[in-house]
Amino acid sequence: SSIVTDDEINSDVDTTAATIRENKRYIVDENTESASSYVYKLNETKTEIILLGTEQSFVLSSEITIPAYLSVPSINKNLPVTEIADNFLSSNDVVLAVKIPSTVKKLGKFSFVSCQNLKDITIDYRNDSYTSVDGVVYSKDCSEIVLCPKYATAISSNSLTLPFSVKRVSAYAFANCTYLSEIFIPNGLLSIDEYAFYNCSSLKRVYLPNTVTSIKEGAFSLSAIESISLPESLNS
Repeated sequence: SSIVTDDEINSDVDTTAATIRENKRYIVDENTESASSYVYKLNETKTEIILLGTEQSFVLSSEITIPAYLSVPSINKNLPVTEIADNFLSSNDVVLAVKIPSTVKKLGKFSFVSCQNLKDITIDYRNDSYTSVDGVVYSKDCSEIVLCPKYATAISSNSLTLPFSVKRVSAYAFANCTYLSEIFIPNGLLSIDEYAFYNCSSLKRVYLPNTVTSIKEGAFSLSAIESISLPESLNS
């Protein structure tokens, strides 16, 4: 689809890093459709909806509720919204909270990273893929931290302690959490994915347990970490 976009966020990160874009709005073309100012495409079987972004006419408010279903005129059916694409919402300082329905099975990387004042992401309790605790998105079994908003209520005094259930920090999970200065990672964590703490420009202290075996490329790119003790268990 055609995309209207401003300049990409500048960084010195390796070019393999996924690009975070700001101020993205979609123009409906032959490959996309729209409903309620959301721009989407259908999956290959035309049974599910992938939300790509919003039209210029989309009115931002402090709370955004992602629809569970949208009417698709081309096939005259109501279909479930099952995926929210990368860079879903455009750059703004308006959105404070996002509600995600039970139908969503996949959240794209940094779906809401451009929401500069986002405090809370709430997942419907009937969702089988994700759950939310104090504004932070986890996998349903809480073994993986998926997405942490910049101002999540879980971040107390610029510090965050991850639950003992967490085994993995997903790619870009804390991207642009610029006020996070300290994070405590409990025993049991196994891996930190690529660019997990990308542009956490205030992050100075990270406490890694000896259970960590993998830290992927650029995990702490553009952070403020001055030194870090790597566990003996690390092998990649």
